[in-house]
Amino acid sequence: MKTRTLFIEKMEIIIKKASLKDASDILHVQMAAFESEGKLYNDFTISPLVETIEQVVKDFDTHIILKSVLNNGQLVGSVRGVMQGDICWLSRLSVLPEYQKKGIGTNLMLEIEKCFPKACRYELAAGSKSYGNINLYKKLGYEPLEEIKKNNVILLRMGKTSKKEIKNGF
Repeated sequence: MKTRTLFIEKMEIIIKKASLKDASDILHVQMAAFESEGKLYNDFTISPLVETIEQVVKDFDTHIILKSVLNNGQLVGSVRGVMQGDICWLSRLSVLPEYQKKGIGTNLMLEIEKCFPKACRYELAAGSKSYGNINLYKKLGYEPLEEIKKNNVILLRMGKTSKKEIKNGF
């Protein structure tokens, strides 16, 4: 993946592949970003909030992880993707709360999709009460597929057909 530089509200934002040395910052951003989800569901045991640094490090073996950094080097967002068969599963889209609603999450999603050119579909899960997240995914072309109950949270599995699949006429 090439590095992508954006200018958002006079800030230079760089999106590039994360490395193991970013694991701690990725976890920090994830915890801050998902705190509002924990409050929304009154459940602070949702998987993004209980993930350990060891689990983040392990994902580097199987996932592509992108990060979004300011020109001063501060990591402000990340997202993960992994292929399972011909489906690319996206997860852990995280942006520091003070940088949300500025296009960083949208651009992380667009870039992570490009990292999986062989995917026929992209899929992800969002909490059913997380209307802002659901609206973001819908704007990016994702459609609700099914509801999944996990502990006290109802997740909405969402997906979209890749451009590759459309080009091939599937």
